Amino acid sequence: MLAHALVGWMYCGAFISVGRQFLSMQATLVVHAIGAPFAFIVISLLYFKKFAFTSPLQTALIFVGFAVVMDVFVVAMFIEKSFDMFRSFLGTWLPLSIIFLATYLTGTISRSREISKIKEGTMKTFLLVMAVVFCMCSVVCPVLSEEKKPEVKDGVITFPESALPTVSLSKLSFSFPPDCPKEMLNVKGKILRGEMVKEALGRVVGRSVAYLIPLSYKSDTKEISFYLAWERGTGGKPGQGRIQGVLDLENGSTMKFPGASNIAMEYRLYFLKDSKIRLNASGGATGDFTPVGNLPE
Repeated sequence: MLAHALVGWMYCGAFISVGRQFLSMQATLVVHAIGAPFAFIVISLLYFKKFAFTSPLQTALIFVGFAVVMDVFVVAMFIEKSFDMFRSFLGTWLPLSIIFLATYLTGTISRSREISKIKEGTMKTFLLVMAVVFCMCSVVCPVLSEEKKPEVKDGVITFPESALPTVSLSKLSFSFPPDCPKEMLNVKGKILRGEMVKEALGRVVGRSVAYLIPLSYKSDTKEISFYLAWERGTGGKPGQGRIQGVLDLENGSTMKFPGASNIAMEYRLYFLKDSKIRLNASGGATGDFTPVGNLPE
């Protein structure tokens, strides 16, 4: 029983790890929420065919309970020492709910000695429930993954995430000299949005929406600077500040908060194609930032 649950739990972790190599984090979580239950359907079928020591309801509770226990004590408490992963409905609670339902229904049907003896009402109920579940996923998941955009009005940037403070453009200093590298010019005047995601054992244990705004480039020192705002940092609180560092296109630019002794976090900034930027935090989180808005000229 626990071996089956462990295989399912490990599959979910591997699913996210592999998915991130080909999709964005948000898209990976959407596909995971829909695809993970299929693995548990197969695992449940194997379990009920060869063992069936427990009822469908007991099996569903044990499978989901095992996953929660592993996430709490192995990932959250032991590895990350943070429970941020449980704040994500799309990444944690939606998949667990569908896995529970899929395991229970699979067990209910497979417990019958012959598929042909299953009552017509039971089969119709099963098909109806599964249809409702997947319809809900097809509607809810795209809504949850919909990209939000900031608004610039009267010289003030307002982010769609309520936790983030507004930013007055008058407090930001911009400087892009004629010899500014094309990588900086490509993102000049843009607002970039990304999600800083932290993983452990192939599972998402922390997520925070963040924004980048290019500020300046210094010709003599090759120093670049960006405004960075994040929804949830250390302690689960939002924050903002200016990060700067020497431009390094080959190895990534090491970015720090100047004069902020209370912020030990460092970042490695990479310029990607299509005006995208990748930010790797020293704490283990990483995120790709995409332009979602423009500053007034």
